[in-house]
Amino acid sequence: MRVRQCCCLGLVAAFLFAGFGCGSKGKPVKFDGLVTYDDKPLGGATIQFAPLDTRGQPAVGVSNSHGVFHLSTFMPDDGALPGDYKVTVRKEKGDQASDTVTAPANKMEAFNLYVKKAKEIVKEQYNAKAWTLIPLIYADGEKTPLRCQVPPPDGKVTLPLRSTE
Repeated sequence: MRVRQCCCLGLVAAFLFAGFGCGSKGKPVKFDGLVTYDDKPLGGATIQFAPLDTRGQPAVGVSNSHGVFHLSTFMPDDGALPGDYKVTVRKEKGDQASDTVTAPANKMEAFNLYVKKAKEIVKEQYNAKAWTLIPLIYADGEKTPLRCQVPPPDGKVTLPLRSTE
């Protein structure tokens, strides 16, 4: 789980640093987002907005246990730049909606946790669908049916995912 959080933080940091040298493209717009799966809140999902044109900048967020998410572009929870976006959503086994993670007590515990997670990842790679809890179409940047305009017309974005996609 700690590896997953480090990867997410690294992704956010990459987006932040990528935006500093790009000149001014506008100011991010904050808004509330909600992601649901078969009409139930989807917690612990990673939501990524990828711009459809040059006006945008990638933005990313993680949903809480109520399915609510806020995006980060340059700084945590600063929103997304105005523009049109395609949206991907990933919900992997083990992803949790909580921000609280207990750190290993010592090096041996950290090593054992690392080995356990590595074994799980290798095992799941044998089955392409084993890592995801929602249909793969939502995680595929080329196939995702989800689109969003920023700023959203009604001030809020709802991403209704279905198991039948």
